Amino acid sequence: MKIVYSIIIIIISLTSIGQTNCNCYSLNNKNTQKPDTIIKINGIDSYAICGYFEDGFVSEFTVTECGETQALDFYDATLNYKIKVDGDTLKLIDYRLLFNDSLEFQRIPWAIDMYYLSKGKTTHKRDVVFKKNKEIKYNNDFQNEWDKEIKDNWSTNDKLILWAFYISLDNDEMNEKYFENYRSTFQIGGELAEYYNELSKLYTEYKNKQPSF
Repeated sequence: MKIVYSIIIIIISLTSIGQTNCNCYSLNNKNTQKPDTIIKINGIDSYAICGYFEDGFVSEFTVTECGETQALDFYDATLNYKIKVDGDTLKLIDYRLLFNDSLEFQRIPWAIDMYYLSKGKTTHKRDVVFKKNKEIKYNNDFQNEWDKEIKDNWSTNDKLILWAFYISLDNDEMNEKYFENYRSTFQIGGELAEYYNELSKLYTEYKNKQPSF
């Protein structure tokens, strides 16, 4: 009988291996749900993600380490990420609405949030990867657009806000003032004000190389 019991115990033990709880949790550990996707690292279930997936992006989502009962992080509905696994690292690529090379709006990689094991604990690191196009700079076209807006005293020009943001990253004291003083120069509201606030956070992150979310 002892041999039978031993065999049963071994079978149960082997069966339980790889069946680590891998659900999504909230930051306060109050809510749980089945994951929308499970990220495998080296073939092992490692992270559970719950959120809204559309056109290759995920937003308003949580990241929970498998086996844990509290989310590592929550990313709100204003953010759009793509998921990538690179070796032993989960990479979440943060896309923001910026300029492409043709001065048209496009979602461009801004930063990467990385999750990986270090000394037995999951570590989160965020790096800004955005590279400013040096051709997007202060010029007569920008000044003409700026002067047009000043005449109206009410800005509805989201392209001008983004242009001012770009030239403010040039480490030129005069150019920096265009973006910094935008809200005191023009009246803005609604979605444009929200976009300006988002860019303000990115401006601070770019200058300080610190997370903006």
